[in-house]
Amino acid sequence: MTRAEFDGQMRRLAGLRFMPADLATHYEGLRDLPVTALVSAVSRAIRTRSEFPTPYELRMDADVEARAVPVEAEPADTLLAHPVDVVIPASALTPALTLHITHAHDYACDVCRDTGWASLWCGQRPSYAWLAVHSCGRQGGHGEHEWVRHCHCRSTNRVLARRRAAAAVKYAQEPARAPRY
Repeated sequence: MTRAEFDGQMRRLAGLRFMPADLATHYEGLRDLPVTALVSAVSRAIRTRSEFPTPYELRMDADVEARAVPVEAEPADTLLAHPVDVVIPASALTPALTLHITHAHDYACDVCRDTGWASLWCGQRPSYAWLAVHSCGRQGGHGEHEWVRHCHCRSTNRVLARRRAAAAVKYAQEPARAPRY
């Protein structure tokens, strides 16, 4: 890697706190890395760090990025057999708008919409028709309100299980951050 390529990547980190005045030590510690590895390490540092990384931390980021396994997204949309046109009438500020809908979003759970949290209403009649009525369990007088609890699908929902697995892989690969003294 040339010094110009190195300097270009280090400029990308200029927004992080505590940027050193001289990057000679960083260049000496990182010059044997391929440019593509440095680009990946800098991109990861931008996403995960608030302080300017040391050469060691950049090497760790390069290693993590090299081992990273992309998570395949499960298609959440299905193609409609017959597309639907929805016309939104004109208002004083906007012209009429026609939406051509060709796909429908499919949730594994319609109660929580794959978040793992079910919204419920504590009271007589929900303000919003989509909320189920269920007491929050608090004793004494209190006003009507919306509240959430774990959805019944939380342990069996395939989308949530895939997200948990991806998060476990991601956080297992995170380098341990060395304390700065």
